[in-house]
Amino acid sequence: MRDTPLKSAFRPLIVLVAALLAVMPFLASCRKNSENQAARKRIVPVTAGEIVKKTLPVQVSAIGTVEELARVEVRSQVGGVLKEVYFTEGQFVRQGAPLFLIDPGPYEASLEKVEGSRSKDRSTVLQARASYERTLKEEPQARANYEKALAQVSQAEAVLKKDTVQAQNAAVLEKRYADLIEKGFTTQADYDQYRTNAEALKATVESDRASLANAKAGVRAARADFERAVANSRATRETIGQAQGALAMSTADVKSARIDLGFCSITSPIEGRTGSYNIDRGNVIKANDTNPLVVINKVRPIYVSFTVPEKWLPEIKKYSDLGTLKVEAATREEGKKGEKGKLVFIDNAVDTTTGTIRLKGLFQNRDLSLWPGQFVDVSLTLTVHPDVTVAPRDAVQSGQKGDYVFIVKEGGTVDLRIVKTGLTVGEETEILEGVSPGEKIVTDGFQKLAPGTAVEIKNPEKPPGSRGGLKE
Repeated sequence: MRDTPLKSAFRPLIVLVAALLAVMPFLASCRKNSENQAARKRIVPVTAGEIVKKTLPVQVSAIGTVEELARVEVRSQVGGVLKEVYFTEGQFVRQGAPLFLIDPGPYEASLEKVEGSRSKDRSTVLQARASYERTLKEEPQARANYEKALAQVSQAEAVLKKDTVQAQNAAVLEKRYADLIEKGFTTQADYDQYRTNAEALKATVESDRASLANAKAGVRAARADFERAVANSRATRETIGQAQGALAMSTADVKSARIDLGFCSITSPIEGRTGSYNIDRGNVIKANDTNPLVVINKVRPIYVSFTVPEKWLPEIKKYSDLGTLKVEAATREEGKKGEKGKLVFIDNAVDTTTGTIRLKGLFQNRDLSLWPGQFVDVSLTLTVHPDVTVAPRDAVQSGQKGDYVFIVKEGGTVDLRIVKTGLTVGEETEILEGVSPGEKIVTDGFQKLAPGTAVEIKNPEKPPGSRGGLKE
């Protein structure tokens, strides 16, 4: 069928309309996708935490230095050749464990020598005691002899006195009878009898005087013997003293030699970790050398020393008087838990140059996570605030009207809340007013937020732990 001129004129228009009708669904779909993309651009990605109710510790934070509980520089107290080394560098040793051995030969010889001298001195003491006991027995006998001689003198004097009286009486009678015989009043026989008696008594007196002289000589001899016995006793007693003195000196020499011999074996005075030793086998060691043979550090338990501003001193004293304060020391190792300890030392003066007070915590350090000279983060817990509302520290922002937070509502939008804050401990801040436990709170992504802004929570965080220090 042939087209009329009118149909030929409208053919292009019909084709255009058909084409438009064909592309309209596609254009509508593109428009819808564009609107959805714009809507998505208005959703702000944020991270969020949660308002919780918990016990909040009040802590003071500081940077601390780990210090060994004890440090011993091991030196030799005797000189000699180093014969043995019983440990390896860096080894843990127990108290009393052998460390070094110095050649004991010269000291064993010296001990044998002084022990010989002591044996000789002990024999001398025994001999002196035997002599003393012997003189002690002689002294009483000499005393008895002296006393006996004195008695004999007294007896001789008494006899002489008696015989002298009798001789004098006999002499008087002899003279009387001599007068009577001249006058013829008595016989010659009677006179001869009295004269003979007088002469006999006179001879007896002379004999008594000789006996008295002999008795006195005996006293002198007995006295000399007694004095000699006393002198011998005193001398032997002094000999015992001298011998005992020599024995004491030789005994002291033996003790000293044994001590020196004992010093040849050097043991660990404490339990701890050894450092490097500064001398090898075969070298000669000097007694009490300035350079130690090895240094041993006691690292279990261990100290952590740290300083805090002096303004905390009243609070520290207050709470330490109520009980032992807990201290936590954490190394910079990622994922490593802090070591628990207790406060054991508060310095007796504030450092006037820095305005700080020095403290020490004691840690058991069973896993050796703390090492002498290491820097650690220290948290001193003064007390705890029970049952308080806390939020992540990063969620709290400061504005012209005070501190505020963004709360994520159920519809996925945010609301701005003015809050009143309290303590900040580590990664958490105490919220006194403005929020309730259980509410979600924005912790990052505040730049594009305003009340009513839609948000999308990505990688929501759990409330961090309370490790850290009190924010000033």
